[in-house]
Amino acid sequence: MAHLDQSQLQMINVITEALSSSDCRKLIYLCESLETDCCAELVKETLKSKVENTGDAPLFLKALISCLGRYDVLKKVYKVCRTEIEQQMQTYEHFFQPFRVLMINISEEMSTEDVEEIKFLFGNTLSREKVKKSKTFLDVIIELEKLDLVSPERVDIVGKCLLDIGRVDLVQKVNFYKMSAGPSAEPLAQRQSCQAAVRGVQTLKFSLIFLK
Repeated sequence: MAHLDQSQLQMINVITEALSSSDCRKLIYLCESLETDCCAELVKETLKSKVENTGDAPLFLKALISCLGRYDVLKKVYKVCRTEIEQQMQTYEHFFQPFRVLMINISEEMSTEDVEEIKFLFGNTLSREKVKKSKTFLDVIIELEKLDLVSPERVDIVGKCLLDIGRVDLVQKVNFYKMSAGPSAEPLAQRQSCQAAVRGVQTLKFSLIFLK
């Protein structure tokens, strides 16, 4: 474990201050926590811990910021553009669970109406308080993970709810993930989706964050 120097601490502070509350929630989730109270102090401590345990701190932070889609922060802090980062994304994929990258990607592509439909579908699974507090698809997924209903190996429920609201495009992304994950996550048996999954399996992994 490497101790952080002053420049690294300052970089973490600059990055944290540039992030929105939504960005902070995604960041904490990418860093493998289900904490929902994502205050600035928690974000800083999480980043410090991750950076201390990462061999290449700048590379990790660039990967994290790009996962959040905050290319403005990348340009401001590291003087690099989106194109440069996307060219290096194969180097980044080992930093984060593909499952969590996928959940964030799906959440970003959902409309407010989609989220309300998802909340309705899980009205009997989550408490009324949890449903009310959930503002995004990611919020719902976090609560389902806490109940051990969703995990990197358990994504059928995700595919089913997306199919139920008519988001076949997002079901395809779940299938890409499941096919690349191997036997532990068998593909959802949907006719149109499976055909698309076979064609697109090579594109999953970290590149999902850039599928818009």
